[in-house]
Amino acid sequence: MRKFSQTSYRFFLQIAVFCSVTVLASFSHADILKLKNTDQISGRLLKVDAMKVVIKTEYAGEVTIDTDAISSLSTDTSVSFFEVSQTFSLPLQAQLQMSSLNGYVGVDGKNIPISALRFDSSEVTKVDQRGIFDGLEGRVDASLENSQNKTPARYLEIDGSVTWDMQPWRHKLDGKIRNYTEDNEKSEDSKKLEYSLDYFFTPEWFIRANNFYQSDRVTAGSNLYYHGLGLGRNLWKDKSGSAEIMGTYNSLVLGKGPSQFQLNAWVVSLDFKRKFNHGKWEAYAKADWLFPQHVPVSLIMQSELGLRYQLNTSIYLTGKLVFDMSKFSVGTVKSHSYKMGIGTRW
Repeated sequence: MRKFSQTSYRFFLQIAVFCSVTVLASFSHADILKLKNTDQISGRLLKVDAMKVVIKTEYAGEVTIDTDAISSLSTDTSVSFFEVSQTFSLPLQAQLQMSSLNGYVGVDGKNIPISALRFDSSEVTKVDQRGIFDGLEGRVDASLENSQNKTPARYLEIDGSVTWDMQPWRHKLDGKIRNYTEDNEKSEDSKKLEYSLDYFFTPEWFIRANNFYQSDRVTAGSNLYYHGLGLGRNLWKDKSGSAEIMGTYNSLVLGKGPSQFQLNAWVVSLDFKRKFNHGKWEAYAKADWLFPQHVPVSLIMQSELGLRYQLNTSIYLTGKLVFDMSKFSVGTVKSHSYKMGIGTRW
C-alpha cells in the first residue's frame, strides 16, 4: 500500500510539473527582435514596414524600432508577411522560426531585407474575421442563339460553377443545361452535374474524389453516370491563372432502363485558365477524356475552349467553342458549336 502511494505521488507530481511547464511555456511565447547593438527585445509583433518595426512588450508597452537598427527578427507564430514591391503574400503561413543576418530574413531560400517586408496585425485580424466562406467563388454563363437559315432554330445553354477552396480541402460543383430546338421540335434537352472533392497533400499534388451525372430527355439511352478516385497535379498557379491535370479510375453506368449497363473507365481531365491585360481578358480550356474498358466505345471526349471579356467587376462577355467526340468500333461521332453569351461571377 505504501509502495502504491509513493508511485501515485510521483506520477501526480510529474503531471503537475508537466502542466506547470506547459503553462509557463505558453506565457513565455514571444517574438524576438535582436538589435545591432546586441540588445534584445521580446514581445508580440504588431507592425513591420520599410521604416520601422512595432512590437508590444510586457514591460514597456508598444516599442518602435528603426529597421536599420535591427539585425535579427524571429517568430514562431503563423504570420503573413508581404513584400512591399509585390502584391502577393510570401509563403509564411505555417508555424516556423525565421532568422535574419544583417537585416535580412530567410524565406524559402531567398534573403529578403526586413525593410522590404510589410506586416500589420490589424490586417491579419480583419482577414481572420472574414470567416470560412472567404475561399468561395462562382460564376454563371448564359448563351442564347436564334437562327433563321433553312429552318428556325434556338439554342440555350446555362453553365455554372462554384468552388470552395479551404486548404487543404477544395470543393467544386459544375452544372450545365443545354436546350436545342429546331423547327419547333427539341433535338436536345440535356443537363450535366459534376461534383469533385480534392485533398492537397502537397501544394502541387492532390487526391480527387469525383461524381458525374449527365442525361438527355430527348435522346434515349444517353444517360451517363460515373464516380471515381484518382490523383491530380497543379502544374502552375498564380494570380494570373492556373493549370491542372487529373486522372481518375471510375465506375460508369451508361444508358437507362433495359439498355443500361455498367463498366469501368479511366478519366483524364484538364482545367486551364489565364488572365491577360490586367484581368480584362481571360482564356480558358477544359476537357474530359473517358476511356471505357472492354466495350465497343473506346473514347468519349467533352471539351470547351473559350474567351471571357470583363465588362466590370462582376459582368463579362464570353465566346466559346464546344467540341464533343465519341469513338465506336464502327466509327466516330463528332459535334461542335460556337457560342456567344454573357456571365457573372462572384
